[in-house]
Formats: sequence, structure tokens, C-alpha cells
Amino acid sequence: MVAWHELRALQIKVDTLLRERDGVNRVLEAAVHTGSFFAELDGGAEPREVLKLASRMVRSFVAFRYLSFYLIGEDGLGFDCVYSDSEGSKRWTEQELEFLVEDGTVAWALGRNKPVMVTARDEETHMMLHAMVTPNRVMGLFVGVLEFSPDTLLDVAITFVTVVLGSTASVLLNAELYREVKHLNRELHKKVTYLQESERAAEAANRAKDVFLANVSHEVRTPLNGILGIGELLLRTHMNSRQREMTRTLMQEGRVLLHLINDILDISKIDSGAFHLEEVPFSFQHLMEDLYGVFLEQIREKGLDFRMDFSWNGIPPLLLGDPLRIRQIAANLISNAVKFTSRGEILLGGRAEGYREGAYVLSFHVRDTGRGMDKEEQSRLFATFSQGAPSISRTYGGTGLGLVISRRLAEMMGGSVTVESSPGEGSCFTVHLVLSKAPEGVREERLQPFEDTYLLLEGVPFGEEEEPGSMEGASAQHILVVDDNRTNLKVLAGLLEKLGYAVTAVLRGEEALDLLKRIKYHAVFTDIRMEGVDGIALKNILQSPDFPGPNKDIPLVAVTANAMRGDRQRYLDEGFHAYLPKPVSLRDLRELVRNLVVSDTHHKGEDSSILDYGTLLSRLEGDRDLALVALKEFCQSAVESLDRIRDLPEEDLEQIGFYAHKLRGGAENVNAPRIALRAERLEKAAFYEKNPEYVERLLVSLEREISLFLDHVEHL
Repeated sequence: MVAWHELRALQIKVDTLLRERDGVNRVLEAAVHTGSFFAELDGGAEPREVLKLASRMVRSFVAFRYLSFYLIGEDGLGFDCVYSDSEGSKRWTEQELEFLVEDGTVAWALGRNKPVMVTARDEETHMMLHAMVTPNRVMGLFVGVLEFSPDTLLDVAITFVTVVLGSTASVLLNAELYREVKHLNRELHKKVTYLQESERAAEAANRAKDVFLANVSHEVRTPLNGILGIGELLLRTHMNSRQREMTRTLMQEGRVLLHLINDILDISKIDSGAFHLEEVPFSFQHLMEDLYGVFLEQIREKGLDFRMDFSWNGIPPLLLGDPLRIRQIAANLISNAVKFTSRGEILLGGRAEGYREGAYVLSFHVRDTGRGMDKEEQSRLFATFSQGAPSISRTYGGTGLGLVISRRLAEMMGGSVTVESSPGEGSCFTVHLVLSKAPEGVREERLQPFEDTYLLLEGVPFGEEEEPGSMEGASAQHILVVDDNRTNLKVLAGLLEKLGYAVTAVLRGEEALDLLKRIKYHAVFTDIRMEGVDGIALKNILQSPDFPGPNKDIPLVAVTANAMRGDRQRYLDEGFHAYLPKPVSLRDLRELVRNLVVSDTHHKGEDSSILDYGTLLSRLEGDRDLALVALKEFCQSAVESLDRIRDLPEEDLEQIGFYAHKLRGGAENVNAPRIALRAERLEKAAFYEKNPEYVERLLVSLEREISLFLDHVEHL
């Protein structure tokens, strides 16, 4: 038989196993909920909120009388109680920890990922210390006061406490990283917002700068126009030698000022990013030969030799680029060479350097035998408003902007400007440009005659000067001039009269419209900025179908001090037939009027700016019936071409250019110069500039011109 004490021992074991089973079941049941333990927390939960949930979870595994969580600061220095059951329990725990820190127990516990059991100073209370760690970082320390003896704790319960505290450490780390990322995002948003505001402010500043520069240009050019115009008129009157010399000096200084204004406007536009290069077909050889011809006589009059040495082999007949700006670069370099060379020669040369990525690399250089420069002077050459040496400005004048603009322009073309020089041995400036070959079939664009403003050579007379009374004879052509500035009105009227035209000058747009209703004129020159009816309003009223009087389709010239890049094209697109910037030079005015006004040999009532009927009849040997058939055929073809263009998608620029080319050819064939000019602009814009908005504006201008032409032909 089994003794009773054995039965009693067995019963005790069974009871113990049952209690352990119940404990394990409770632990496992609590563990089931561990997976969703932190699910209710978002990524940015505060540490106290996380630890409060963790305290509930660890109590589901082990009975604690009270507990506390201590976290190590992000800087690794702080060690603070973030969560505790109560202030009383917190004070008691911190007193105990002071001794445990001193004897190294806390440090030892933080280095282990398992519980450390210690007895409090009263030798009765049992405490559990457990580090909260992630694989890469110790987050803090859990301190719990046990309700019962450590001997009663189940191993599985302790294991799950370790799991919960490890998960707590991970959640705390993630929350810390989340807050850091959120903070960085806020800072990034602030910086992005600041940059956006700065960009908007910069754009607004650039717009304000453009408006300011345009206004300054207008306000300075307006009195300059009076000064230079009156000076030019004075030179064509009877004066003694002293008076003539003083007038020449006045003109010279005025042109220096005009040159400076142009340079300042250019550099400001380049700096603001608002400067755009054109891309038109041109001949590099013709450009350089024309430039050589312009400077040749003036340089030789200074006693210098001027030679040209180019190798044209390997350079295509026509290139795509901005010939006006290439000429500006070369003119700047030649002018500098003449300024700093007192004897010897100046050489303009160049060649093809090679072929790179579908484009031609060309170079040209200007070599002189002048004063030369040392390395220090060369280092300052291309700085804005700087010259090689301080004494240069005093001795030779100038601002130093020319070379800066030249280098910037060359760089915008994918090239460069370099210099080689030695004191007393002269200098050589070399320009490299990267230009594409022009497509087959396009025509060369030749530049207008060179401006006097670059011919400001030391000791060299500028421009052309005619003796009084040597101008063209009187003509029956009558021109109306409108400007609210009395000085400018007198200047332009005086220059036109010197060219032999009858001129009526008025100060107001309203007065001009009244005259245009009653009197036949051959052209109208109007200022743009005027009080009341300004130049744009005058044009719109005059070109409206309802405007009465004998001046239907009269040529209109925009005369303005607005000389920023793009102004000429803007006024032509507005419907003006020509653009004349202030200050007005006699040479430019003569050329413009010759191309604009009607010749006495033309058919009565016909306006050559719309249809050169006289030339057409001459080509057809006076056959008016054949001329009418040709004109009607062109009218039908022009309408069909416009319809085809309007049916095309706006991005099909190649086809738009094709029909514009066809229109231009037809217009030239029947001597319709205004349609031909606008069709040519549309063709170039479609083929080369690839700007749909600009193409649309040109197309509207072309439609308006064709409509006027159709009406004109109908009344022949």
C-alpha cells in the first residue's frame, strides 16, 4: 500500500502542476493579445503613451506591486523616469536606484537583455530590472517591484516580459524616428516654401527690373534722341569751323552715352536670364567681310593697317545662329584693338576648328600690336565694370562692359572668349563658337547697315556728313509725324524734311486722326507712349474697317525709345509696318522711308506696302488682265494655305513652316511685300524657334494682312 505521506506529497505535486498549468494558460492567453498590443498606436505616439500600454501588458504576465520606466535621452546623457504608477512609487524607486547605480547593478542590467532580480535595502522587497533594447540601441530600463517572491515566477512569463519590453523598445525607437522625420519634413517644407517665395520674389524682382530698365531706356533715349537729332540737323547747316567741331563733340559724347546704355541693358538682360539668342540662317563669310569693310577706312585713317586672314574651307555656306550678336562680339574686340593700338596693325582672322556633336566649331580672332597686358590685368578683363588696370579708364575711357558682354554672348552660343597678351607685344582675343548648319533651301538673312555706335574710334570721325543743301530734292510724298515731345517732334520732322519729304507734325493722336480723315498721306510716323490716343490706339483706330478717309492701309511706323530686345518684333506683330528706335539716325531713316513710302511711278491710289502693282505690271509687260488673273489666283491660294494651316495641330510646326514657305513664294511672285515678310517670319518661327505661342501670334498677323490684301485686290 502507498503510505499516506506519499499520497500527500503526490497531491501537492498535482496541485503545483495545476497551478502552473493555470499560470501558463493565463500567460499564453495574454501572449495571444501581444500581437495587437501596439496596433492602436500611431507612428508618432508619445513615449508616455507607449509605456502606459507596456505597463498593462507586463502586468498580464507578472504581478507587480508598482513599476516604473526610465528612458535614456537621445543624446545618450539623460536618464529620466517617463512613466510610473504614482509619485510615491516613483520616489521610492528612485531612492533604491541611487544605490543600484552606485554599485554598478543598473549598468550591468542595461547590458543584458534578460531580467535581473535584486533585493531592496529592506531585504524583503524584490525588484526586477530589465533593459529595453533594440538590436542597435539601449532605449531605457524597466523597474518593477514584485508582488510575490521571484521563485514563484514562471519561466514562460519572464520570457514574454522580455518579448514585450523588446517590442516596447522598438516602438519607442520607431516613434522617435517618426518624430525626427516629421520634424525634418516640417523643416523641409519650410525651406521649400521659403525657396518658392524667394523664387517668386526673384521673378517679381526680375520683372520689376525689366520694367525699370525699359522705363530707364525710354526716359534716357527720349532726350538723347533730341540731342543727337538736333546735332545731326546742325551739322547740315552753315556753321563756322569752331561751331562744327563743337557740334561733332556733342554728337560723339551723345553716341558714347547711347553705347553705354545699350551695354548696360544687354548685361542686365543676360544676368536676369531674359536675354535670348536668335537662330536664323546667315553666312559667316559675308558677316566677317562686311565687318572688315565697315572698319577698314576708319582704322586706316588712324594710321593703322587692317588685314583679314580667314580660311573658309570647312565652313558651310549658311549657318544657324544670331549674326547680330556675333557681329557685336567681333565689333567689341576690333574697337578695343583700335583703342589700345597707336601704331602697327590689326588682324581679323579665323577658321573652322572641327565638327562636334552635329555642330561646327568655328573660331575668329582679333590680333593687335598695341600696349599688351600682364597676367594680373588679364585676370580682371572679364569682370563686370572692370578693366585691365585702373589707369586704363582714365587714359582710354570706357566701362569694361564690352568684353564681359562678348564672353557671355559667346558662352550662350556654346563657345568662349580667350586672350593671349604680353606687355608691349600686343594682344590676341580668340572667339570660339558652336553653330549648326542651316537646312537646305533656306535663304541668308543679311543684317541691316552697321550702327555708328561701334565706330567710336580714337581720333576717327564717325558717320557720314553731307554739306548743307546736298540732300534729296523735294518730293510730293507727304508724311504725318505724331509725338507729344516737342523736341523729338522737331527732330524727326526736320530729318524727314532734310530728306526731301513734305511733313505735317502734330503733338496729339487725336489731332492726327482728324487729319487722316481729311488729308491723304503716304506714311505715318507715330510715337508709342503719348497721353490720350497713344501709338497703339492710333494704329488700331486707323486700321479698323470703319475708319473714314483716304488713308486706308497707310504704312505705319512705330517710333519709340523702347529699344529692349524683342520690341521691334512685338510692334511688327502688332500690325505696324516698320519700327524706328530712338535716337533716330538720318541714315536709318533714309533707308526706312525709301522702302516704305509710295513712289510717284506707282499706280494711282495704290499702296506699295500692300501691293507693288507698278512692279507687277512692269514684269507682265503692262498686261493688266494677266496681272488681275495672277492676283486672284494668289488670293485663292493664300486662303487655301491659311485654311490648311488652321486645320493642322499647333505642334505640327514643320507643316506650318511648309505652307508659310509656299505662301511667301506666292506673295513674292505677285509683289505683295507685306504678306511675304509675315509669311517669312512665320516660316522661320515654325522651322527654327519651335515656339507655338509665337507662331500663333504671327499667324494672326498674317491672316490680318491677307484680309487687307484681299480687300485691296477687290477694289483694283
